[in-house]
Parts: sequence; C-alpha cells; structure tokens
Amino acid sequence: MSRDENGTFQCVDGGCLLWAVLALARLDAKLPSQDEALRLKHDHNDGFALRLRSTIDDIMLGFLDVTVLWDAEDSKSANRSVSELLRTATNYFQQLDSEFLHLHAIFKAFNSKIMASGAESQLRPAEPFAAGGMVSTIATQMLQLIAPSMVSFIDAFNQMSETLTQDPFEPLLYRFVLTRADPISRIIEEFIDTSYLHMMPEHAEIDSKLLVQVFQSTLVSKIRTGLTMLIRRRAPYRGTTIDIDGPMTKRDLEIFYRYITKMFGYASPLFEGFWARIVEPDSNHATDGSDYGMDDSDYNSDDEVYWQEYEPNNLVDVLAGPDLVSVHQVSHTIPGSPGKECVVCRDFLTQMHRIDICQHMYCEVCLDAQLHVHHESRYKCAMCRADFLLE
Repeated sequence: MSRDENGTFQCVDGGCLLWAVLALARLDAKLPSQDEALRLKHDHNDGFALRLRSTIDDIMLGFLDVTVLWDAEDSKSANRSVSELLRTATNYFQQLDSEFLHLHAIFKAFNSKIMASGAESQLRPAEPFAAGGMVSTIATQMLQLIAPSMVSFIDAFNQMSETLTQDPFEPLLYRFVLTRADPISRIIEEFIDTSYLHMMPEHAEIDSKLLVQVFQSTLVSKIRTGLTMLIRRRAPYRGTTIDIDGPMTKRDLEIFYRYITKMFGYASPLFEGFWARIVEPDSNHATDGSDYGMDDSDYNSDDEVYWQEYEPNNLVDVLAGPDLVSVHQVSHTIPGSPGKECVVCRDFLTQMHRIDICQHMYCEVCLDAQLHVHHESRYKCAMCRADFLLE
C-alpha cells in the first residue's frame, strides 16, 4: 500500500489485503459497539450510533464472506457501503478524526482495487489480487521478516534437546515456545508499526500503537501454536533434533509461514468476535454429523472446486464453533493417509479427513483450524473460502 502524488492510497501488490484486514479490525474496535449504540438509542433517542454500527457490520459481513457483498460483478453495492460508512460516521462523530479518515482511505483503496480486478480474476487463485495471490504475497513477506528468527529458533531448540536429561518434555517445550514466540511476534509488530507510520500523512495525529494493539495478543498466541506444531511434527520425542536443511523441515516452515499469514486473510481470527455477535446457534440441532451427507453423484474429483451454496440453517451447530463441533463430528478419516496431500498446506504426513457435507479433503490440522473461524460458509465447502484458494 502506497500513496500517489495526490496522497491517494494505491494497492501496489497483494499485501494490501493485510492492511484492509487491520483497517477493518481497528474500525470495528474504534466505532461504538452494538450494546453502546442500543443504549444511546434507548436513553437519548440517538440513532446515529446504531446506523453506524449497522453499516460497519454490513461491510464486515461483505468482507468476510465474499459471496455476500465483495463481488466484482456488483461493485455498486460495495462502493455504496464504503461511502455509507463515511456518511454515517460523520453523522455520529460530527467531526471525523485523522485516524478514522486514514483507516477509511486504506479500506477504500483496497475495495477499489478488488472491484477493478474483475469478478473472473477473483476465481483464479494465481491472480495477484485474487485471494490466493494476496495470501501468497503476504506469506512471502512473513518469510522475509522472520526466516532468520526461525533459523535461530531451530538452532536453540536443537541445543536444548541435545542436553535434555529426565525432565518431562512437555513443560520444557511449553516454556521454550513461550520465550521464543514473543520476539518473533515483535518483528512482525514492528514491521507493521513502521510501515503504518510511513503511510500516514504529514503531521497526522494518529497513534500507530492502536493498530498494533488490535492484533498483538492474537498474533503471539498464533505464533506459539505454530511453533509448537512445528516442533511436534519434526521432533516429537525427547532428545530428537530438527534437521534445518531437510526437505520436510523446509516444507513445514512454509506451512508455518502460511499459518501465520492466515492472521491477515479473509478468515482472520481477529474477526471471531464479529461472528460471535451475529451468530445465534440452535442448541437443539443435532451435532452428530449424520445430516451432513452428500450423494456421490454430486461429486466428481478431489481436485475440482465446487462453488455450491448450502443453507445456513442446516449448519447452525457448525456456526457455534469448536466448543460444540469437533473435526470428527463433521468429517471422517481417509484410509491410506498419511500419504495424501492437503490442498491447503500441502502437507502429506498428517491424517487426512474428508468433510461429510462436500467431500473435500483436508489434513486434520487445517480442518481443525477452520473450525475455529466463526464463518457461515466454512462447511458449505472449504474450497469456496477465498482464504483456502492457494496456488
């Protein structure tokens, strides 16, 4: 994301998705909550906050589910929503501050680029501004940022592992990851903070740390999980070390970078709170997975992408998230795996699962991660989710 000679933001590469995600997450935190808006309406008959909250929620729904609003075939509705956000915010705040205008300009530039790229390009993962292309760009940025730290991480782990005595492995692993995750997270935080400062207009009174605070705790938690997964896959036993030059280590590192990249994609965990607000699961709905079946005649091959919609009211238990639904309730393991390749992370060493409702295959790690995203389309077909369309 850069500014032209007129000070207008331009999306120069797929990394603009990262800035759109952060801008939207910060706007969501900055604007009045649903409860606050309802209180103002009730106590003061002030409906401006409620209109503003409704507008930002509509935009978030459109952004998080590209089948709802962010479709280049219907650019007018997306552009109208972005303009409506500016209008309703002006009505509520009366005088907009520099931060809001800055965040709105970032998201507007992203929207303009997506609309200009056209509907067909959004369905081709390799396109630079299709979801898969943008994810790849961000993954490359993450690799460039933290690859040296990952080398140091593996070296330090190997030194620790070689000197282990009879101490239990799990507590040592926990403490080791705990101390190593924060420095890696800070590298990404500092990169975003510095880049954000460079994007600001001169003399802008904007606290860049407010943007960092939006993702800080979630990022370090995700890095801890990713590092733990990496160690357990490459060195699951006490005394074993990781071959940093081995092909499987390199493959797992690529998986790790993409895992971190999901933080800044359409299915970002930063928006889990949004789904929790709008989803009202039916506690009486069955969760045994028995009604997720799909006739074999509707399915041709594991590699084909199906853009089929499923009724959300058939998936209310899935919408409730991982507290109510496990991997094994919505899928079944595939005989003969490991050995088959996951279409998301390309890993072929993990147990593979086939989702009952759409018959697509994913490794257990990726499928479990998808369960943690409160999104109505995650069991329509995971291949339909833009964040999973990797080249």
